[in-house]
Amino acid sequence: MTPATRSSSPSVRPNRRGIKAHYEAVAAATDRPIVAYNIPSRTATDMPNDLLAELAADIENVTAVKQARYEDLAPIEGMDLLAGNDDVLAKVMDMGGTGGICVASNLIGADMRRIIDEPDNRHEIEDALRDLYKAMTVTTNPIPVKTAVNMVGLDAGPVRLPLVEASEEERAVIREALERHNLLAAV
Repeated sequence: MTPATRSSSPSVRPNRRGIKAHYEAVAAATDRPIVAYNIPSRTATDMPNDLLAELAADIENVTAVKQARYEDLAPIEGMDLLAGNDDVLAKVMDMGGTGGICVASNLIGADMRRIIDEPDNRHEIEDALRDLYKAMTVTTNPIPVKTAVNMVGLDAGPVRLPLVEASEEERAVIREALERHNLLAAV
């Protein structure tokens, strides 16, 4: 195969049948609830809402979706909707979601829990956290969150190759956000 042929060939991404077959195989291997992860930025595949609804309808223990997309964010019939991005937790909760699987919760779990528990204040709480959310995207995850968790005095351990530790510039951005939220006060 020539380089030109390789570059013009389609990417290896599962189609709808493949995605469904994957979840059917996972479901056959367990009786536990299954959370479908829809993270297009990491997988280069976005599971449309109708496919997610089909998974929920056809596979008994597919019970929730971690929705890490911004477009077409909506409740899915038969599934709990979980925010997969920090900055959509309030929006997900407003549309009937049940929670989130979020990065910043490793640092500010109590504040993120308030977004869930205090509907009248959730957007104000979220707005106050946006700078920390942004600091958690200064480089590829999980580098920022592991750096932050280590900075607040917990042992998150190092990242594994091919990821590398945060640069001094990235560490400075993370440290500034942690300081603004008084997360370094006890350290």
